[in-house]
Amino acid sequence: MIRTKLYVVTAALAFLALLAPSAMAETGTLCEEDTTASGCEAAEASHVHFTTGEEPVKLLSTVNVKCDGLFLGEVLESGAPLIIHGNYTYTNCETFSGGECKSVTEVSTNSLFEVLKTGSELAEVADVSKVLVYCVGIHCVYNGTGLKAVAEGSLKSGHLTIEEQALNKVSGLLCPKTATLDLLLESLTELFIRSSDENTVLCEEDTTASGCEAAEASHVHFTTLSEEPAKLLSNTVNVRCDTLFLGEALELGAPLIIHGNYTYTNCETFSGGECKSVAEVSTDSLLEVLKTGSEVAEVADTGEVLVECVSIHCVFKGTGLKAVAEGSLKSGHLTIEEQALNKVSGLLCPKTATLDLLLESLTEFFIRE
Repeated sequence: MIRTKLYVVTAALAFLALLAPSAMAETGTLCEEDTTASGCEAAEASHVHFTTGEEPVKLLSTVNVKCDGLFLGEVLESGAPLIIHGNYTYTNCETFSGGECKSVTEVSTNSLFEVLKTGSELAEVADVSKVLVYCVGIHCVYNGTGLKAVAEGSLKSGHLTIEEQALNKVSGLLCPKTATLDLLLESLTELFIRSSDENTVLCEEDTTASGCEAAEASHVHFTTLSEEPAKLLSNTVNVRCDTLFLGEALELGAPLIIHGNYTYTNCETFSGGECKSVAEVSTDSLLEVLKTGSEVAEVADTGEVLVECVSIHCVFKGTGLKAVAEGSLKSGHLTIEEQALNKVSGLLCPKTATLDLLLESLTEFFIRE
């Protein structure tokens, strides 16, 4: 999937995972010269350069914004998908009526593109980076999760295109209820989309070789970020905690099985109320990690947790929760965004409860074979 959302203007395109090539798509590589062979007879392309031409990037909403955009990227890894790391630069930004834009800036550290070959000189592109749009009447951060760009190689148009697809608001003031991205980028160098072979495995070190040159990863370590504790959100009491997960990989497969335990510290309600206990009450937690793409996995958890804070004394479990894990070539994070929890037992339990969670891996994981 070329998950690339070159969001030039308002949504910059930007660990556990076991690469799973799509049955409908081919492992891809980018070549500097045209060749009829599988793979590149000449050198593979190591960098990409995209720019807007006569058509600026457009953010369409209650306030319409346009910018010239430039993307410079480095090809990190051929595969299914191909991984490209880079950054956007936005210039000459203004509203359609000529209003001032103080800033249109990529606020993610970088952009990571996933480019998935879907046909002859065709690919789909995806990206998860973020952009700040600060123009007259709008001050918002957007991301492009869910956008699908179409890329064509130089034997076709050499363009990357998104046609009025919806953007996702991350934060900000005076943000429109709806916003869409309209984008046409052209490559400054010739690029040819070809096929190559790819296999995968979970390794402790980054390597371009087949298999793990170092040992396969046997343990995982996740923690919440200092500025982003885990949150239990309900209609009665909202609770936050720092969280640590230590786990051991028991079995590689589909899914990968990880056995471990959670530790919760510094727990309190959003208003500062006391929490007597937030503790894992299951003997352990079993994580099922199922590969869904390059450096991306879906994670299920069967553990249970006791939450005893102020007016709530309940045991919850996460059956049905679906976390998204990203490898170290991406964010290295595991994320759950406000998904429903299941009450197991307890008194004064809220009618509804959701979990909001962002964990960061303390060790690096890379996918190879």
